[in-house]
Amino acid sequence: MRSLSKRNDWHNRYERDTCSPIPTSEDIDDSWRLVKSVANPDGGFNGGIDLVVNKHDGLLAVRKRLRPRPRCTGHDHMRWRREMLVLRKLDHHNIPKYYDGFFTPERGSLYMQPCRLGSVSDFVDSHRKKYLSLEMQEFFLWYILHEVAEAVLYMQTGFKCLADARRSHRDKVKGWVSLVHGDIRPDQIFLNNTESDPTTRVMLGDFGFAQFIKPWHSCEVHDGPGGKSSSKAPEFPSQISTATDIFGLGAVAQLYIAPCEKVKAGLNQGWLSQLHVSKELDSLVCRLVAVQPADRPTIREALQETEWGLKVREDRGLGLSLMAGPLFKCLYAFPRTALSN
Repeated sequence: MRSLSKRNDWHNRYERDTCSPIPTSEDIDDSWRLVKSVANPDGGFNGGIDLVVNKHDGLLAVRKRLRPRPRCTGHDHMRWRREMLVLRKLDHHNIPKYYDGFFTPERGSLYMQPCRLGSVSDFVDSHRKKYLSLEMQEFFLWYILHEVAEAVLYMQTGFKCLADARRSHRDKVKGWVSLVHGDIRPDQIFLNNTESDPTTRVMLGDFGFAQFIKPWHSCEVHDGPGGKSSSKAPEFPSQISTATDIFGLGAVAQLYIAPCEKVKAGLNQGWLSQLHVSKELDSLVCRLVAVQPADRPTIREALQETEWGLKVREDRGLGLSLMAGPLFKCLYAFPRTALSN
């Protein structure tokens, strides 16, 4: 009976968190002024992405417009709600900040922190080979994996960094409900910097397919297809667990190193070494994309290895100062006058 009571208590908190009110007033859109459109609508839920500025305080934001498809289901609406609720709940330096939003069955808008350097996919497609040597390309990949792994550690445990986790005697922050992103790939990872701090920061975004993992289940049935299957773990979408996001880290590495190849599960060691990466990175990626979830490293183990990989390369004289803004095209560039009017 005691275990049933604990289960019911957690279930009540889960329902309260995921069903908390989301604004439904479309008047929220009236508080923001369009600066420029940065992405057109696609065939899915994306109704377009805009760069906007708040009319009252001048805050710059990205607006993600949500658009229902002709045959939207209750699950579709739940995913919209979930993305807003998850972003509103999370507070981590590697996850874009939630600013505002509303949702109705007909439409919605989500306002969040802009990442003005674009996505990792943009970087791979346009800038990597142009600006970086092979050694620097690998260093930046170690950095991307480390920063995304910190976001995953936070989602799974509530600890904001590995040092916090090491200081604690717990597996996770008390009362924390583990969250699985479920769709980690290069075009869901964004790069950002500011005029006051030109160092490139890495942000994990797009939580439309995130799942809370119920503590009485080792894994959870996904509530519908989503994302691009080419980068999904073998167990997706029938069952997901915290190991699903570990596979996502390996998928990001594969698509960074060989963007024209499909993600392969169960890589043999040495395959990536043929593509001019170190044996250490080759070994890590092969374990991240193991076919069986139990054979993948835990998030703490993966984060510890990325810390080591970064330190080795920093000791060779590679530093994040080389990752500063001038290396990148500012994809969300905007005229200063647009913000002052």
